[in-house]
Amino acid sequence: MYLCKLLREKKNIMKFKRFLPLVLLVLIFSGCQNNKVYYEDNFKFENNIWPRFNHVTFDVPINDANKHYDLLLTAYYDINIDFDELPIQVNTETEDGEKRFSEFHIKLKDSHGAHKGTINDKKDCIEIQHVIRKDFTVGKPGKLHVDIECFYPKYNIPYIKELKLQLVNAETSAK
Repeated sequence: MYLCKLLREKKNIMKFKRFLPLVLLVLIFSGCQNNKVYYEDNFKFENNIWPRFNHVTFDVPINDANKHYDLLLTAYYDINIDFDELPIQVNTETEDGEKRFSEFHIKLKDSHGAHKGTINDKKDCIEIQHVIRKDFTVGKPGKLHVDIECFYPKYNIPYIKELKLQLVNAETSAK
């Protein structure tokens, strides 16, 4: 209401036009804070095979215990993969000793055999993202140890190219 009154006067409109680019820049940069990626690392599998008993580990630095985070895992896999899902177990341990163990079955294909992920032309594969932990905090700053295990019961998983782990601002994650 107050802004409308100010803008009615011609000289105030001219002042507002001068400061509009500055106001827009401030809004743009303040909006970018929500898209913050605090950590990102990739692990590439040799010969595009995830050996059954090989664990993939990440040590994620967390500097602020008051922030809310999402932990995201992106799997990159070849279009020729024979499996409909990627079974994994994820173990996390925080600096203050909190341990979590979670089993996930990431759906790679739908019931008709169509891939659920998106094509990544740069990596020549399909990628699919999964939320490992949503909107969490830690008791104190330090390292978040993440251990990801191939949970397929019998043998290695071929056609898995790479895993990417990201720690992002909780408001950023759409899934």
